[in-house]
Amino acid sequence: MPAEEVIVKGSAKIYNGDQTHASEQALKNALLEAVKRGVESILDDKTISLNYEVIKNQIYRDRQKYIRNYEIIREEPVLNGTNYEIQIRAKVEKVKIEQKLKVLRILHDRMLNKRLLFVYHRSNPEAVLRDNTAVENALTPVQKTFAEHGFRTFGEQTMKQVYSSLEQETLVGSSVDSLIALALNHNADVLVVMEMIA
Repeated sequence: MPAEEVIVKGSAKIYNGDQTHASEQALKNALLEAVKRGVESILDDKTISLNYEVIKNQIYRDRQKYIRNYEIIREEPVLNGTNYEIQIRAKVEKVKIEQKLKVLRILHDRMLNKRLLFVYHRSNPEAVLRDNTAVENALTPVQKTFAEHGFRTFGEQTMKQVYSSLEQETLVGSSVDSLIALALNHNADVLVVMEMIA
């Protein structure tokens, strides 16, 4: 079965000049980050938060079990030699993670439906601003309807990151390609863009 490839970093503090131990810990942290990416591509933020202790004890602690293989891309001391950082390319056994989440009763078959990113974005300068009450009142029921029809939507924390990215890039009137790239970056299967003209 195909594994999902991710590129992640891990770092650890160097104590008493022991770079070898810091390197080992940084690698463990990088592998943990890779497995976290796998979990995040399957579950939404809310489900992870509600079941965090179980996921941590049953999956994150056995992180090596969910990594098919990895290669170190870069490793070096950082922050003036106080920390050690490792960047790896890892192949994550996403199917194994899904199977474990099902055993733990955290994941159900209906939750494997497509992941939908629903954003409010102004392509027209005359469109209503996102913080307008009318927009806020419309967004919640629409998102709820998508969820009721089996789509997996993103949690509040992820949506804050999405809107932060939009604001930083000042994507008003930007191409659809930019929005699609943002959706792909968050592992969304479907992108829905909403806009209201006063």
